[in-house]
Amino acid sequence: MSDTPERHTILVVDDDVTSLRLIQSHLKDGYQIAPARSGTQALEYLVQGNVPDLILLDIEMPQMNGYELIERLKETPSWRHIPVIFLTGREGLESELKGFELGAVDYLTKPAKRELIRARIAVQLELEMYRKELSRLVDERTSALREKTESLERLQGITLAMMAQATEFRDVETGQHIERTKHYVAGLIECLPHDDPQYVVTPEEAEVIAHASQLHDIGKVAIPDAILLKRGKLDPEEWAIMRTHPRHGADLLEKAVAEYGAKSLLDVAREVALGHHEKWDGSGYPQGLAGLAIPLSARLTAVADVYDALRSVRPYKEGFPHEEAMRMIAADSGAHFDPVLVEAFLKHCPRMEAIFETIQ
Repeated sequence: MSDTPERHTILVVDDDVTSLRLIQSHLKDGYQIAPARSGTQALEYLVQGNVPDLILLDIEMPQMNGYELIERLKETPSWRHIPVIFLTGREGLESELKGFELGAVDYLTKPAKRELIRARIAVQLELEMYRKELSRLVDERTSALREKTESLERLQGITLAMMAQATEFRDVETGQHIERTKHYVAGLIECLPHDDPQYVVTPEEAEVIAHASQLHDIGKVAIPDAILLKRGKLDPEEWAIMRTHPRHGADLLEKAVAEYGAKSLLDVAREVALGHHEKWDGSGYPQGLAGLAIPLSARLTAVADVYDALRSVRPYKEGFPHEEAMRMIAADSGAHFDPVLVEAFLKHCPRMEAIFETIQ
């Protein structure tokens, strides 16, 4: 067996010969490069059974532009999870947002420095390595674990914890927030009305929702460090990119949902990731859902998430006292938050304060 490590394959798609050669020269040391001068050539390469580890994709190309190509990729199960980084001369927030909305993991503007391109590729390949390893473990154990419910639930819990910590690795303020959110949600569920079928939650469902809430911000792994770790308030363009994290989180959990099925722990986690920034009055994002159309798991997490954010110190603000945070939550009842959940939260407020003070 060879001791030489396998080199990652990068599919570089660019119709400009000069640009294509420059990128190849940047990456030839350490990577296997597969060049394609059009979206059609890239598809031909993929149809032949080649699956690159990552795709560097230009936007402005004849016949099939980069946006059209990535849409084709996301429609095909065997290509859907290949990380795509746009490397393009097209500048502007609108273009960048469209790239992220279509499923790109990063967006670089030409001319990008060699070191920056290599660094961004390395980060995405590492994340993809973790995803593949997780997928391998799931595939390896699925057939046996289907007959062992307790073992299946344990594996889901481990998977959830690993994925939750993926966010913590990039944002040092996230770890305790994740743990506190789980306890806030569990406490909230205990105070839900038992005479309203819209809010009846079994003990088993309560445990699932509480654990799933830990993944509400998993989509932040797709947010560039310059935005995620910024020491201050985000400007409008940065905020627009940050607002894509619910969709990224849902997409990241989609394969796990396919493995475990509807209403598994990770399916509920997908609901939470996608819906925790929706608002009761319909003014939230990314789908603009309102009222009971927002999953209960996401509505519960929204209250817990905002309370913890209000209490916590951030580079751009001090933390609010418990009483002030509760007053602000109450003031948003019926607008941001489900009024029934706000009432339950206020009833349980001493425990919420204790959770924040204890888990630091």
